[in-house]
Amino acid sequence: MRKTYLSVILLIAACLIAYANALFNGFVWDDSSLIVNNEFIKKFSHLLRVFDVDFWEPSYKGFKTKFYRPVITASFIIDYAVWRLSPLGYHLTNIIFHSGVTLLAYGICRYFLSGAGALLAGIVFAVHPVHTESVSFICGRTDSIAAVFLFASFLLFIYEMHSRQPDDTRSLITFSGLVLFLLSLYAKEASVVGIPVIMCIWWYFRPIHKRGYQDLMIKTVFLCICLVMYMAVRGKVYAGSEPLKHEYPGGTFLNTMLTMPKIFFLYIKSLFVPTGLCIEYSPYVVTKVLSPMFWMPAIGVAAAGITGLIGVIRRYRPWCFGIVFFFIGLAPVSNIISVGLFMADRFLYIPSLGFCMVAGYCGALILGWRTVYRRSASYAVLTVITCMVILTVVRTFYWHNSARLWFRTLHTNPMSYRAYGSIAQILEHQGKIDDAIAAVKNGLMLKPNDHRLLGSLAILYMRKKEYKQALYYFTQSLKCEPRDYKPYANMFIMYSEMGKVDEAVYSINRAIELNPSNILLHFYKAEYCFKQGQIQPALDEYAAILRLDPNNIDALTALASLYFDVLEDYQPAAPLYKRIMELQPDNIEAYKRYITCNDKLLIQRE
Repeated sequence: MRKTYLSVILLIAACLIAYANALFNGFVWDDSSLIVNNEFIKKFSHLLRVFDVDFWEPSYKGFKTKFYRPVITASFIIDYAVWRLSPLGYHLTNIIFHSGVTLLAYGICRYFLSGAGALLAGIVFAVHPVHTESVSFICGRTDSIAAVFLFASFLLFIYEMHSRQPDDTRSLITFSGLVLFLLSLYAKEASVVGIPVIMCIWWYFRPIHKRGYQDLMIKTVFLCICLVMYMAVRGKVYAGSEPLKHEYPGGTFLNTMLTMPKIFFLYIKSLFVPTGLCIEYSPYVVTKVLSPMFWMPAIGVAAAGITGLIGVIRRYRPWCFGIVFFFIGLAPVSNIISVGLFMADRFLYIPSLGFCMVAGYCGALILGWRTVYRRSASYAVLTVITCMVILTVVRTFYWHNSARLWFRTLHTNPMSYRAYGSIAQILEHQGKIDDAIAAVKNGLMLKPNDHRLLGSLAILYMRKKEYKQALYYFTQSLKCEPRDYKPYANMFIMYSEMGKVDEAVYSINRAIELNPSNILLHFYKAEYCFKQGQIQPALDEYAAILRLDPNNIDALTALASLYFDVLEDYQPAAPLYKRIMELQPDNIEAYKRYITCNDKLLIQRE
């Protein structure tokens, strides 16, 4: 027991040493959209609504994506309630989750490896540089939170299989494992890998629990029921809407599949030699079946997978289970269903447990040598772990702010068009418009038909008042992605600046048509119509906002003011001011106007 406590302390210390400098980092990349500018997470009452919204919906102003992660959104709401917009607190939460996952990984490995092997596997998981994106990036916590629930589920199922407790107790343990699996699905869709992994765990430990296949079938059925429950709740969120679809990163399904064996090989390389890590990879796309870039890594990956599978079937060695776990974990990001990009370090967070099992097994063998080389082998293992810690600390340093992150990304991967786009945004915020335009054009040289880069270039020209160029690039952006409402919204702003009323109205109407639940668009149109003296359209837009959000104070106030000040229609104004008073009891102006409305209505009746 004492050794276990010491192992736990050592693992937590390893996590803190590797990621302590993350506490001084700020909000970067998607943090600004999902946290800083996300009004949804800033109301604690929205904790009850997290199962009703798409992960990106509040940030995209009503535009839904494929991602449904209510548990992650809930974590942001709780963090904001505690830390507000202090990034230190969010980073501390990430480190705590990563430490929890590390301890769970150690607990799982103890059932497969010796004590020394499990400890080595846990240390490798704690400090491996490939995990930096999931820990140092606040929004990268999707992986660590999903892993907490998923690994805890695995641990409970393993414990239940080894348990000699009464049936009622084992049933309770199984039920708890099912609940944790369901929560992991609500944290990240990729947790669906839990079903085949638990089936493999059952088979691997069958000589211990000695149960019939009926037990496996029952567990599988209940796991599938959890998946159906998840899909049912998820389906309600996307009912009647068309989620954003990702294009295949290779351009076509065939090219993407021809490239994926090489991507799997690169993943393996990143685990064994974690250098040159990056948040944006631009691998060469394989287009021919006979290309050595396809069949050479395909043969290697297939050989490794088959070896691991045979080893699990024969229950040969723990490292075989680690190999199978690794490939099962990568299945959701194999782009059979497109995820929009070939590879990312965060995709390895859960699958890397398999690698850590292999590393722990091999490390324990090396440390167990009873030869003159044992001391040298121990130093070699310590050196490898130390190098991993250093690489992780350095990688975390690059996550300090967006400028440092993206300039480093461009240094590591000069072919990253997204890096150019992000650098352009940084330069724009610094007022360096010409430099930002040059950065976007460099990105477009790498990917000429990227609608986001084209839209960004149009906005930059709009800021320079070069409206002809801006209109050209807005049009090109819409040709590449006709469903994107943002070019129309920006064209509305442009036409408003130019004084072209008809074009402005058409643009904002198209934007609302593409994204009808975007409250901001309705505000744009309402305010513009009011300035143009079109009162009824303005009333209609404010009413539309209140249908989307009945408690929107800004819309209630604007609509009440239109009735009170402009139309002098006190009948509809009175209930609006009453509602404002209910939402803001200290609003003296609303109280005065409500009294005035009642006085005016009383005079009219007399």
